[in-house]
Amino acid sequence: MKLKVAALAAAALLAATPGFATTGSFFDPGSSTFFFGSLNINSNTSFDDVFTLVAGAGLPAGVYTFEGDISGSKLTFDSVTLNGTPFDLTTNHRAGTIDLTDALPVIIEVIGKAGSFTTGKANYQGSLALTAAPVPEPETYALMLAGLGAVGFAARRRKAH
Repeated sequence: MKLKVAALAAAALLAATPGFATTGSFFDPGSSTFFFGSLNINSNTSFDDVFTLVAGAGLPAGVYTFEGDISGSKLTFDSVTLNGTPFDLTTNHRAGTIDLTDALPVIIEVIGKAGSFTTGKANYQGSLALTAAPVPEPETYALMLAGLGAVGFAARRRKAH
């Protein structure tokens, strides 16, 4: 499903006017994935693209774990940041936790330069799969408090003897 959505996005971006870099992004609520990228980047051209994901439109505000990836052809990335924190470009997938609220959108900045080539255009694409961070159930807290109470009771009893 993810591949089909990404292919549709790439086709839509390719249909844009040739000769100008086409930058775009969209959120797929079905897979909870934010897709972003740029096509038609000319030879020897620098780029500094910013993509913003805000709460709403199928993604409620909250804390999310993420797994991201970015790749491209005919270019080099100088830096890729997520809310100002650098992605480690030496690994295939980057993961972590982000806080998405109306006041704190997710901002991805991609900086790089297209190489020297005579045919075709440079491009890159990336994705950020979001999963709601787990919230402990009330039973977890109750069990933890019961355990602490048992330890306290044992310590008090031992101290009394």
